[in-house]
Amino acid sequence: MLFEELIPRTWVALFHTLLDGEHLSDIFHAWPPLQGTNQHGDGINWQHSPESLLLCIGNTGSSCWPVLAPDGTVANHNDLSSVFVAGASEEMDVLQALTTFGLEITRPPDHVFAIFGVCDDLDFTPLSPEGAHSALLVSCCLMWS
Repeated sequence: MLFEELIPRTWVALFHTLLDGEHLSDIFHAWPPLQGTNQHGDGINWQHSPESLLLCIGNTGSSCWPVLAPDGTVANHNDLSSVFVAGASEEMDVLQALTTFGLEITRPPDHVFAIFGVCDDLDFTPLSPEGAHSALLVSCCLMWS
């Protein structure tokens, strides 16, 4: 319970404190490092802490995901269900163009993005051509109405 619930909730509270106090604009600098596969010792307790933190953020609806601005900086922070999740391999030019038309995109570093693949219970929207197309159609309709 300590490592699956209490520590991740405390970590999320830390993110909010750091973001509210403008001490940190990128939560990924405060993300727990990935842990190797440990068979014994203290490392066993921390082994799944990055996954537990991601699930906690997703399940609580915390608005701590950095949303890209059209100039590539962080525009604001939003909850995971309100953003597209792009991998670090996505071209920044493409992401900036999409944000210009109203898409909210977060781009976690590789070590955080990799965790999305192992969290089966996590509800998120990966950036895809189909998803971007649908969102752009909605965004354009709102602009023209």
